[in-house]
Amino acid sequence: MTLPTQYKELRELAEKATPGPWKREGRYIKVNMQQPVVCEVESRESRDNAAFIAAANPQTILALLQELEEARGLLAEASVAIKGLGYINPDWEKAARAQEKIDTTLKESP
Repeated sequence: MTLPTQYKELRELAEKATPGPWKREGRYIKVNMQQPVVCEVESRESRDNAAFIAAANPQTILALLQELEEARGLLAEASVAIKGLGYINPDWEKAARAQEKIDTTLKESP
């Protein structure tokens, strides 16, 4: 599965999930008052996993995906600016290489 596919799937899952707040209390993951228990965990390892699951709640995932989108937009803007600077900067080759790395990064991720 590619990163763009994973991001899309994460967004869809987060949008369909029960709104929070999500939290771990003892061996339970609880979600708001309408559905107080999502799952019960037994072992210490499961409790650690439950804490992670509760922290990676829908609101957090959607916020992270939004930040990623915004950062990619800024990166695209920086790429255009670097192209322009490359023509007036005496060390334009460095700028051109940096701009190529940015473009490659933008093509490889969603």
